[in-house]
Amino acid sequence: MGNIQNRKQLIDQIAYRALCGNLGFFTGTGFSIAMNDNACSFEKLVKRIYNCDESDLNVFPKKFTGLSFPQMVEEIEKEKGREKVLGVVEDCCSLNVDELFLNEVKEYISAIKPQWIITTNYDLIMEQLVDNSRTIGPYNPFFVQEGMTTIFHMHGHIRDSQNIVVSEKDYVDLLKVDDYRQMKLSSSLAESSVIFMGYRLGDINVRAALNRAQTYNLKACDEFEKRYPKIYVQAEYDSQSFDDADDEVLYDENVNLYTLKIKNIKFFLKEISEKVKEFDAMYKKFIAEIEAINNKGYLKSERTYRKKVIESLKGAPPKYLNEVSDVFRDVLSDIWKSSSNDGAFEEYNSFVQVALDLLQDEIILSLKPSLLYEIMRRLNSLGSMYDPERKYYGGAWDASLYWKNNKGLIEMKVKEEMGYIAKTNGYYNYLHKLV
Repeated sequence: MGNIQNRKQLIDQIAYRALCGNLGFFTGTGFSIAMNDNACSFEKLVKRIYNCDESDLNVFPKKFTGLSFPQMVEEIEKEKGREKVLGVVEDCCSLNVDELFLNEVKEYISAIKPQWIITTNYDLIMEQLVDNSRTIGPYNPFFVQEGMTTIFHMHGHIRDSQNIVVSEKDYVDLLKVDDYRQMKLSSSLAESSVIFMGYRLGDINVRAALNRAQTYNLKACDEFEKRYPKIYVQAEYDSQSFDDADDEVLYDENVNLYTLKIKNIKFFLKEISEKVKEFDAMYKKFIAEIEAINNKGYLKSERTYRKKVIESLKGAPPKYLNEVSDVFRDVLSDIWKSSSNDGAFEEYNSFVQVALDLLQDEIILSLKPSLLYEIMRRLNSLGSMYDPERKYYGGAWDASLYWKNNKGLIEMKVKEEMGYIAKTNGYYNYLHKLV
């Protein structure tokens, strides 16, 4: 799937998925450092825990030689106690973001609207950057709440320091096969497009999470997902990056991961937010144009306009498709109401023409299901008047003939769904005549 070659193309793809409401952030220590210079790397945190001189980056006691940082913390806990260790973590991770910088980044994230944020950081910097957020710790149930961004601290946070993951024992518990945090992380990655920020290339947290996500082997459930599958993006800090639209994007097909080297994370978020706003404005204009066409009566009366609108729906984000679904449902509802007038048989013909144009394109399966069900309900009523041979007075003759001559153009997948609806709803007494 590695068909994204440069930064501009990648930003476009990220922004589109953000607009679709299916984008998450996975943030690590590097993100906090980018927001506040006083934020600690894990190494720097361990040095502070041991009370080493911060300026001497190479000195650890000889007894720690060969130990990982979590193993060092475990040894320190044995000497000084866990409460002492957690107290240092709280002090080091009680951080604020400069107000001007904060407001800029907050604006960008607000435009992007990540559906969720998972972080391995202990600090609450992300909570400062997201106005409508909900903070949960490693043992809280993780669910997405409409209108809010869930921030999941899978390694714990300073507001509930007893659950912080910092020692070897903590990490061993975290890596259990049935650990909720790991399962939720891997399922979230399997379900969404994700930006990784604040991790180095090849970071074990990123690789392990992606590998677990691959095991679910989820398949796209509709044409939209097939056209726009989820993507994973690692924004890796590189002081030599140009932050230019033509910057090269690396791709690892083993874990479906795009890597973009960035110099300024604020600029990276700004690029995405501006593209999201651009796409949003474009689709709002698109909806306004459809509504203007409808207000002139063209969706009902002009097949050329109708087909252009239906064709233009391909690739539109779901929330805009829902708006168009409502427009078409209103058109069909108005036509049907008009058909109740005496002698208004031509309205049945108008209904069939609009319905068939929709049924001839698989896009209807990406619109609100209620639209197709509404069409089927009305067709069921029309089935009682189905009379293409004009044998009976009072039959919907023109509508029946138009349906007979054009029903063969219905997309096979759509026809299968229509057949399913006809068979599973006993009140569709006449649909078998049409389907």
